[in-house]
Amino acid sequence: MLVKLWLFSHRCPLCDRRASTYLCAGCGSAIEQCRRPQSPVEICASVRVHAWGSYTGALRRALEVLKYGQRPELGDWLGERLGRWWLNQDKPPHDFQVVAVPLHPSRQAQRGYNQADRIARAFCKRTGFIYRPHGLRRIVATPALHGLDPERRARELEQAFAVGAAPAARPVLLVDDICTTGSTLARCAAALVKAGSGAVQAAVVARPALDRKPRANA
Repeated sequence: MLVKLWLFSHRCPLCDRRASTYLCAGCGSAIEQCRRPQSPVEICASVRVHAWGSYTGALRRALEVLKYGQRPELGDWLGERLGRWWLNQDKPPHDFQVVAVPLHPSRQAQRGYNQADRIARAFCKRTGFIYRPHGLRRIVATPALHGLDPERRARELEQAFAVGAAPAARPVLLVDDICTTGSTLARCAAALVKAGSGAVQAAVVARPALDRKPRANA
């Protein structure tokens, strides 16, 4: 009876239509169409970035709802798919420790959750990688990075991150929702390497298409 009630009452968080799974078939299919054909590794601000999809269409809508629509469970859905994709790629056999890009405590208190943390936890559940939830702290409440050029972003983020718990001396995989210029990932990586971690790479749900101007926070 409870399952029937859920099926009858559940609505897709993206389009508000009734759905038999978390996302309706239409929205789920539209997000899949945003996946990058080869998902190549890109060097972005000195960090190797593995991006699952392009920041456009239904995937962009999903990430906006995740961050601003009070739907943290969308991070679980996206993180699971990021992990599923990772396991199907021909990736180097690193035994990564996973660290989510942190929010400043004031921003997290306002939002109620860190979307990167939700993505990272689901990613690790799927891949089996070890998650280090306190690997990084954001110690400076930077202004919104939207619209800033790469040089200004880098200046704003220069002292923004500190290591929370000493990392093990093995590779780190940073997880975030979006990468645009890579400034945030580069500053996180620098803090981790300085504290003694191994080499740092990143896995993100989306990056803007190469021929499009970035429009989201790094």
